[in-house]
Amino acid sequence: MSALYFIRHAQAGPRHQYDALSDLGQRQAASLAAHFAQQGVRFAALYTGTLRRQQQTAGIVRKQLAESHGQELEAIADARWNEFKLAHVYQGIAARMCAADEGFARDYEE
Repeated sequence: MSALYFIRHAQAGPRHQYDALSDLGQRQAASLAAHFAQQGVRFAALYTGTLRRQQQTAGIVRKQLAESHGQELEAIADARWNEFKLAHVYQGIAARMCAADEGFARDYEE
């Protein structure tokens, strides 16, 4: 049976280091990776965004899979997995949402 896993990056650091994992984030990523290893999960491919915190999370998972299963995976980086700007989403759908919801229209106008 095949499965598709979407993994969000682990906890980021404080505002001045937001594009890096915090110490807790590093432990979270390691815990998730250990869980995959314990469950015998094997991946056909590993894709990641290009943000540092995404790369760090993927690196921790890759390392654990290599150590536990001998599974060497290349992390394929693609900027399309990076975060999106909510303002751009709103610009694309705002007119339709404003027409459908007066409350949204007022909030959006503010």
